[in-house]
Amino acid sequence: MIYREAKKGDVVLRVYVDDFPEDPRSWDNLGTMVCWHKRYRLGDKHNFSTVRDFLESLVYDLMEDERFILNCLNDGESVDHIIEEMSDEELWEIINKHAVVLPLYLYDHGGLCMNTTGFACPWDSGQVGWIYVTHKRIKEEFIGAELDEISEATRKKSEEILKEEVRVYSDYINGSVYGFRLVKVAKCEKCGGESEEEIDSCWGFYGDDFQINGLCDHIPEEYVCLVDEL
Repeated sequence: MIYREAKKGDVVLRVYVDDFPEDPRSWDNLGTMVCWHKRYRLGDKHNFSTVRDFLESLVYDLMEDERFILNCLNDGESVDHIIEEMSDEELWEIINKHAVVLPLYLYDHGGLCMNTTGFACPWDSGQVGWIYVTHKRIKEEFIGAELDEISEATRKKSEEILKEEVRVYSDYINGSVYGFRLVKVAKCEKCGGESEEEIDSCWGFYGDDFQINGLCDHIPEEYVCLVDEL
């Protein structure tokens, strides 16, 4: 289906809705997206039946530095039992010490949208999960695993990357993914019919701002001006 169209002489730029976009959660993302919803399967695959299961599992993975301390303070008591006895607030205290975590909100009304800040409408929206990245992964990705501390600048950078991953995923679940065909149209002088010769085409542009979603980078320079006409 043609979404928008622009012409320059006998050259036509047609933008289409991409009916078979790639799920961005299959990419090599920085964050892990864990969601629960009664009707939709959202985010990354997981086997957590409840939020509590997720919190306990994440804390267990993150507590490498704290297990020894807990075991010393609780002779003979297993780490699993200690975690089970913790409140959700105590679990979150540990998680926030070892990971960058952002909430995920879904708006469901004539389409789906997701963000990390929430929506104004309380009836058609609500929190559906979290996206997170551990400090260990951040170190491996940006600053070297040998460093102990995560700077505020690095933490902020990680948050921005997570927000961008959510934005792209929101475009995906909302159907805001596009492709284009750039064609040259020729008219037959005898019959008046038209034929098209494809100059270029590409698919998989997430978001409907064609100035920033990458579409401009794939169009021959002499025809980039057509994007302004869309």
